[in-house]
Amino acid sequence: MNNNHRDYDILKIGALLHDIGKWYKIIKENENGKHIEYGCEFIDDCCSKNKILPINLTKNDIHIIKELIANHHNDNVSFDDDDNTNYLLEILKISDALSNGELIKHTEKVNTDKYKFLPSIFENIHLNWEDKKYKKYELCKKYTISPLKINDKIIFPEFQENTSILDKNVEYDFNKNFENLLLFIQKYTWCIPSTFSMDYGNKEYVPDVSLYDHLRTTCAIACCLYMNEKNGNIDKDYIGNLLNILNKKDNPNYEEYINKNIFSLIHGDISGVQDFIFNITSKGANKSLKGRSFYLDFLTELCARYVIQELDLSLANILFYGGGHFYILSYNVDDERTKNFEEKINDILFEKFGADLYVAIGKVDLRPIDFLIEHMNEDARIGIPYKWKESAEATSKRKMRKFGYKGMELFNPEDSDGDEHKRCPICKNKIKNPHKLGNENICGNCASFIGIADFLKEFEKKNSIDYKSKNHTQIFENIKFYNIPSLKEFYSSIHFDNNSYNLPHGDGNLKIPFKIWSIAFPLVENGDKKELMAFSELAKLSEGVEKLAILKMDVDNLGKIITRGLGKYATLSRLSTLSSMLTLYFTGYIPYLIKKEYSNSVYLTYSGGDDTLIVGAWDKVWELAKKINDEFKRFVCYNPDITLSAGVVLVSPKFEYRKGVYLAEEELENAKDNKVKIDGEEKEKNSISIFGHALIWDNIEKERDYEKKFEEAIKNTNRKRILHITQKVYNNLGKALKSDVDIDTVRVNIPYLWRMKYYLYRNYKDSGEWKYVEFIDEYLSNIEKDIIDGKIESNFNDIVIASRITELKSRKEGNN
Repeated sequence: MNNNHRDYDILKIGALLHDIGKWYKIIKENENGKHIEYGCEFIDDCCSKNKILPINLTKNDIHIIKELIANHHNDNVSFDDDDNTNYLLEILKISDALSNGELIKHTEKVNTDKYKFLPSIFENIHLNWEDKKYKKYELCKKYTISPLKINDKIIFPEFQENTSILDKNVEYDFNKNFENLLLFIQKYTWCIPSTFSMDYGNKEYVPDVSLYDHLRTTCAIACCLYMNEKNGNIDKDYIGNLLNILNKKDNPNYEEYINKNIFSLIHGDISGVQDFIFNITSKGANKSLKGRSFYLDFLTELCARYVIQELDLSLANILFYGGGHFYILSYNVDDERTKNFEEKINDILFEKFGADLYVAIGKVDLRPIDFLIEHMNEDARIGIPYKWKESAEATSKRKMRKFGYKGMELFNPEDSDGDEHKRCPICKNKIKNPHKLGNENICGNCASFIGIADFLKEFEKKNSIDYKSKNHTQIFENIKFYNIPSLKEFYSSIHFDNNSYNLPHGDGNLKIPFKIWSIAFPLVENGDKKELMAFSELAKLSEGVEKLAILKMDVDNLGKIITRGLGKYATLSRLSTLSSMLTLYFTGYIPYLIKKEYSNSVYLTYSGGDDTLIVGAWDKVWELAKKINDEFKRFVCYNPDITLSAGVVLVSPKFEYRKGVYLAEEELENAKDNKVKIDGEEKEKNSISIFGHALIWDNIEKERDYEKKFEEAIKNTNRKRILHITQKVYNNLGKALKSDVDIDTVRVNIPYLWRMKYYLYRNYKDSGEWKYVEFIDEYLSNIEKDIIDGKIESNFNDIVIASRITELKSRKEGNN
């Protein structure tokens, strides 16, 4: 331990473990014990069993950590001979309060296990609180008490009161390592409520903050407060006065203390992501695609780690990273500091990729008042959710001036030689640092991404990641992962507590140190090796027509969910819990689902933050889209305000992948623009779009049912005749609604319906095949009745999509 940072390291560990006793008393199966006593016992047990806590702690250091744990609720303690410990304890008390978002309250504690199970954060999220009340604890779905595993049995909440899967063989391998301690906290406290022992009485608040998120945000705030004093932004008297204010003690300078900018929320955003990932032709797409998408995921993490390293903050201060974004809670920094971070990162990117990629870094200042729920005010922009949004807005402004600091250097002409032999056959850029792939030269960047993909195959095979491992790739011989050209400069500038990690095992089990990465791709045998399956081979796995489907999905109204969804209890720890749970689904569960049920036919391009992009055999992707939505609804407790939208496009395997993704994006926008009325209720978004037709998920069961009926008809009748019907249904009903009318004035073009009924009666009414097509006649008759009654509210896309899907599945090979 660095002597200059001894107090800081003690504070980090003490803050991260201050409530660990809430978990440990469950492990010890003692409902009546006090959590502070069990917190100290946890430290003693670690020491007695030689389970080393992070860093080289002395006996005195451990003694101070125990004092912090034992006294963080005690207002009457003072260490007369140790001002330093008093000061650290004051910081911890403030951090605990700000994480909870409440003034320090002396609420009576009771010995009960009533609140032992963590309710899902999604149970009490609403976009409009005017007619909503907080769901009571007893009515909420809750998580099983279990170490974190990435599978539907563990991370999906259920109705339960006394369910637990206690693991007595707790994995204490911290390895003198703060990151491992943080992973330990995540693994074992992710499903423990941070305030399960409080008697809530008639309070409407539900204890849905996970202990993991409370501990890590408390640690993050403590690091900020400590570093503020070290950097001269505040003094120790400020800490004492702020603590008194949080203890409801009068202070004449209340406004000064509560409104001082002592924190910054830093947001990073990688721009150019979509063009960068998909800047590839169909040739070599499968070799380069995963490497590119992984590179951006890893780059996001590396940038976040770089910023906290430069600011001397802990990993707990990274509140979120994924999907090309990161959020960091920092002590107060000026704009020049974040600007310097931005320029140093982008100098490296510009050297490698020109102006294709840019990391914009913005920030917004925070005050203690922004953490306190009783002061939250949307109009005055007071509160963590609004600052979260403002930090992203600040970053957007930075993106508009990207590379502006380089001046005229941006306009240096590039050799415009159009000779195809001098351009990379994968990305079509001019070849720099040429590498051989087979008989062709490719550029250094594409070589790096193919090398990364080769490493990912090995990582997946071994179920572990080792940044320093060596591998023979298709292009590089005996190279270490971190020495791949596109990674080397970034990786070498960052300190890692760990250089190797475990990936989730088959049942989703996590062994410390672990990484939850979105890796899932189909492999084929090639001699004694396994290679990524080519897109042309993926298409052949489709039923019927040999095409690929590209699927793009994301959460609807996520910005509103963050700023409004948590209501008046939008604390930092609750927002952190929301973020953690969404990450578990997109970065953890979607790859698990694909590997479990679609491993040979679906290629996960990326999944993180709140969105995902998938390519694969078209019919498998279509089914997977429905499965992801079904599972997501269950994951968020069927909350109608938390929904997904999806866009699906079918393309030839030779179609340029980049263009295919843009078409999928257009389908996604079509889904988000979808507005219908169902039973008089207006609904929007929450849809899937394919073939240019959007269908609200509420009607997906009807679509499934019509698919089955069309398939049954094809099996039992004249196949060509039924295929002709499906085409007519698709064409006629697709034209029957005016697409440019608003939701309140749906108009039906009646002749298209009559033509359809006439065709059915003329060709099938008197035949034995009528029973297989009668459902279409019933469908049309119901529409007629609705028109007469003035009730036509929705579109016909359920049966239209079903007819088209069935027709494509039924095409014979060679007629594609």
